[in-house]
Amino acid sequence: RGTGYDEKMVREMEGLEASGSTYVCTLCDSTRAEASHNMVLHSITRSHGENLERYEIWRSNPYAESVEELRDR
Repeated sequence: RGTGYDEKMVREMEGLEASGSTYVCTLCDSTRAEASHNMVLHSITRSHGENLERYEIWRSNPYAESVEELRDR
């Protein structure tokens, strides 16, 4: 969203969907469209541990990837 605001700030203030992310739940790979269909049933495909692991990799960027590459992880 080209509002001029920092995406992280928007996310903190208004939640994940406000940041324009297609993913609703950070613990699963359910996209917005799917989640709106089955909010109750959508399964958690990622554990917190796995999430932390992914975040660690993304944050420390051991492979020195570009921003674009990291975003596609």
